[in-house]
Amino acid sequence: MSDRSWSDLVKNGLRASKPIYYGQVSLYMAYLDLPACLFTALNKNSSEIYHELVPADPAEAQRLVDLAVSIVRGWLPPRFSAEPTRYCAFCEFRDTCWSMP
Repeated sequence: MSDRSWSDLVKNGLRASKPIYYGQVSLYMAYLDLPACLFTALNKNSSEIYHELVPADPAEAQRLVDLAVSIVRGWLPPRFSAEPTRYCAFCEFRDTCWSMP
């Protein structure tokens, strides 16, 4: 990490400073059934190493999984017709698309 990013991490901790990394380790801990993980970062300017013991947060992991599911469910583009057409026969999403309200 750069000095600026490093300083923010050391000052505020992983959850506040780097929410994407925090989410990533939360999901890993949930799926690997781990009670905690050791997050390590390297300051690329000074070669200092930062360690933080991050406890598992099952609620955060579940929130992220639910968010991913909602994104995937909303992924299908809108239908281009009001009823199945001959073009729909070739679409891999036909059954999913026309089973939705």
